[in-house]
Amino acid sequence: MLLLIALLLVSYLMGSCPTSLLVARRLKGIDIREHGSGNAGGTNVLRVVGWKAALIVVIVDVGKGALAACLPLMVTAPRLPLDAADAAALCGACAVMGHVYPAFARFRGGKGVGTCAGMYLATQPLAVAVAAPVFLVSVLGTRMVSLGSVLAALALPPALWLTRGGSWMKAHPVSLAVSAGLAALIVFKHSSNIARIARGTENRLGQRKASH
Repeated sequence: MLLLIALLLVSYLMGSCPTSLLVARRLKGIDIREHGSGNAGGTNVLRVVGWKAALIVVIVDVGKGALAACLPLMVTAPRLPLDAADAAALCGACAVMGHVYPAFARFRGGKGVGTCAGMYLATQPLAVAVAAPVFLVSVLGTRMVSLGSVLAALALPPALWLTRGGSWMKAHPVSLAVSAGLAALIVFKHSSNIARIARGTENRLGQRKASH
């Protein structure tokens, strides 16, 4: 149990690395949370700093989730109180929580989409292959990254069920709970975006200035 707690803590701290803040400060000398939409994420970096900076942010944020989720897979199974898949889901979730509420940035982070994608790319790539088209079609059709992110997050739990099967999911209730919890977290973090979508005022790709 102590080993699992240590892995969860390491995963949270890994997720807490404030990538967008570091990149924006290094390249433009700004706190990205005080510009554009105020979100410390890749989309806001894209609008405010540029695509090269955003690409760095996305790669690192995805990598944080992937590495955290892989930590339990590096440990022999008898040393953990959970099976490797459930432990990986918990570690990945802690990395997402670290990204959203980073200890190194006054608990004001991003919305967790990239880090969540990373954890599932590393551990459940088939589920990502099912959910990713939802994101792509939504973004290409509306130019709203927020809408694509919310719909992809909602699609992930059924995608996991579809690709793994009901028997696997019933045998891994922690993985199922984590997928549902992360979907709920991402929807919650996009609540202001959802309100703007409903009003028809949400920012679209290609717009330089984001509204709060």
